Amino acid sequence: MIGDPPILRSAAPPPGKAGGFTLLELMIVILLVGLLFTLVFSGVQTANASAKRAGCVSNLSKIGTLMGVYAADHNGQWPCYVQIGANDSRITLSTYSDSRNRYRGFVISAVGAIAPYAKDNGVFFCPADKVFTNAYKKRNFETEDAYSSYVTRGRNTTGSSINALGPRLGDVASSAIMSCYFLAVPGNASYPVSHHKDQWPVLFGDGHVTIVGRPDWLDLGNIPKVNDNPPNQVKFWRHFDSRR
Repeated sequence: MIGDPPILRSAAPPPGKAGGFTLLELMIVILLVGLLFTLVFSGVQTANASAKRAGCVSNLSKIGTLMGVYAADHNGQWPCYVQIGANDSRITLSTYSDSRNRYRGFVISAVGAIAPYAKDNGVFFCPADKVFTNAYKKRNFETEDAYSSYVTRGRNTTGSSINALGPRLGDVASSAIMSCYFLAVPGNASYPVSHHKDQWPVLFGDGHVTIVGRPDWLDLGNIPKVNDNPPNQVKFWRHFDSRR
């Protein structure tokens, strides 16, 4: 007679170990998931910042083309020279386009001067700039007062008319003439020193755009006032020129 088949029993867990995950194993899994999420989130942020910076470079490149078209229609002169007059001592022109109240008979910003040549006002706003973009992007630069994300260089880059930039676009081919925002006001988020951490896309007179890094003298932990501060504006423009 054949005996009864053996009864199979599942192995009991070793003493002191219950079934499923232990607390240590669960903590390790949570830690790994959290680390993975951090890496993915950081990568997405970096990619997003890079895309916005690339969009800013594209905008300035298009603005450079618009300046060339403007100059062709105005005897070679670039907007800065026409708008502020030969004797103006400004170092940096406002991002403000005072289209209704004229300044010496001309719009105060190069943006206002070249706006009629643009198909879309979006070109005047950096993708990383949410302050001015949300408030002014839908405005008509030709009929309404508006701000832009970009700063135009004034003719007197040293405060002396002897060192004024030339009136024609060809005269400033090797000079920085427009930059993404840098007119900082410490403690005011609406006036940052940069929309790209410590980098600035910069347009030169010959139409090319360069991404310029932080100057050695700029301490991001103690940002100086640049808005309404000509000496600091001069330092920025000189730094941009040196990185052509």
